[in-house]
Amino acid sequence: MRTFILDESNSSRIGRCLAAQDGTLWCVQSGSGAEFGFCGSKLVLTVKGGAVAFPESVNSVRMVVFVNGERAADVLLDEDMQSFVLIDCDKAVDAQIRIIKVSEAAKSVLGIVSLSADEGAVFSKAEKKQLHIEFIGDSITCGYGVDDEVIEHSFSTATEDCTKAYAYKTAQALGAEYSLFSYSGWGVVSGWTETGERSAHMLIPDYYDTVGFCEAPLSGQKMQDFPWDTESFGADIVVINLGTNDESYCGTDEARRAEFTEGYVKFLGMVRAHNPKAHIICALGIMGDAMYPCVELACRDYSEKTGDKNVSAFRFVPQDGEADGFAVDWHPTEKTNDKAAKALFQYIEQQIIV
Repeated sequence: MRTFILDESNSSRIGRCLAAQDGTLWCVQSGSGAEFGFCGSKLVLTVKGGAVAFPESVNSVRMVVFVNGERAADVLLDEDMQSFVLIDCDKAVDAQIRIIKVSEAAKSVLGIVSLSADEGAVFSKAEKKQLHIEFIGDSITCGYGVDDEVIEHSFSTATEDCTKAYAYKTAQALGAEYSLFSYSGWGVVSGWTETGERSAHMLIPDYYDTVGFCEAPLSGQKMQDFPWDTESFGADIVVINLGTNDESYCGTDEARRAEFTEGYVKFLGMVRAHNPKAHIICALGIMGDAMYPCVELACRDYSEKTGDKNVSAFRFVPQDGEADGFAVDWHPTEKTNDKAAKALFQYIEQQIIV
C-alpha cells in the first residue's frame, strides 16, 4: 500500500478549503471537499474532525463520500483520526470519488489527511465543469435538520446535510461547479434573535472574504484569519439567499427594514467586488417571504446607484408544511428543497443562461 496526499496535481477541490503545511486538506464550508478519479483495487481514506469533533457532540463534523455517484460512506466523526475503506476489490476498478463535508462551517471542519491505495493505483483530477455557481445563505442552504422531520427536535450536525438542500441540488441540475458560504441563524444586519435585540455577531458580510468563521481553531489559528481568493473559483452566478434571520430583528419596523435594505445594498457591492463577472441573484422566500420586498428594493437600489444591471431578484414560493412536512425547527424538508431547486434551476436556465 502507498500513501497519497491530496493536492492540486491529483484531485480537484470543491468549495472553500484550506491546505495546511502538513498536507491536510481542511474542508471548511458546507459542501466543501475533494473529487478525483481512481483506478485501483483498494482505497482507504483517513480523515480528522477538527477540534470540536468528539463523542456525543451536536457539533461533530459530518462527512459523506460518493463513489460513482452513490453514497459509500456517511459518517459523523467522533474521534480525532479515523480511517474508512472505500474500495476493496480483487482487481483494479475505475471509480469517481467525491468527499464532501455536509455539515456547516461554524461548528466543525473536516481534515482530509491522506489516502492509502494499492501499489498500482492511479489518481487523476476530476474534469472541471464549465459553469461555476456560488451560494451565500443561512441554515436553509446548510440543509439544517433535513434528515429529521420532527419539528420539536433541536439542531445537530448529525441531521444536517447540504447535499439534500436546494443549493447543492440546483448546482447538480445545472451540471455546475459550486461553492457554498452558509451559516445557520446568520443574516445581513442581524442574526436570529428571540429578544428583538440585534444579533450582531452572526453577520455574513463580516466573514465573506475569508475561508469562513469556525468555532474550532486550527493549530491555534482561527479559520476566519485566512483570506479567501474568490478568483480561484471564478463564479459565473452568485445566489444570495439571506433575510430570513434578519426578519426576527426587523419585523414590521420600517426603520429596521430600511436598515436591512441599506445593509443588503452594501453587501451587494462587496459581493460584486469579489465576483466582477457574475450574475447576482437576490433570492428569498423558502421559510417565509416577509423580507422579500426589502430584498427586491435593495436589488433595484443597488442597480440604480451603480449602473450594474447584472443583478436580479428571485422569490421562492414559501414552504407548504401541510403538503411537504417540516424538518427540525420548522426548516424545509428534502421535498421542499427539491421544489425550490427546480424553481431556481428553471429561473437560471430561462433567464440567465443564454
